[in-house]
Amino acid sequence: ITIEPWDYRFYQEKVRKSRYDLDQAELKPYFELNNIIQGSLYAANRLYGLEFKEITGTVPVFEPNMRVWHVTKAGKEVGLFYRDD
Repeated sequence: ITIEPWDYRFYQEKVRKSRYDLDQAELKPYFELNNIIQGSLYAANRLYGLEFKEITGTVPVFEPNMRVWHVTKAGKEVGLFYRDD
């Protein structure tokens, strides 16, 4: 069988189901946006010692969906981290 580039995702899903019995819908709850954000902040803390305190609503933003964190390292201010959803 020759798999064309546009067929790749279709066959990838078939192989995933046959080998691992994995359904993408079952994985979605683990990759919810807030879980991903918290995981990335946790990783930055563990890897670089950065600490994040959410201050959304206390600083001006250019987009209503922006979330803002005050970032510190060893008690010293590093800056602000802006993220939109």
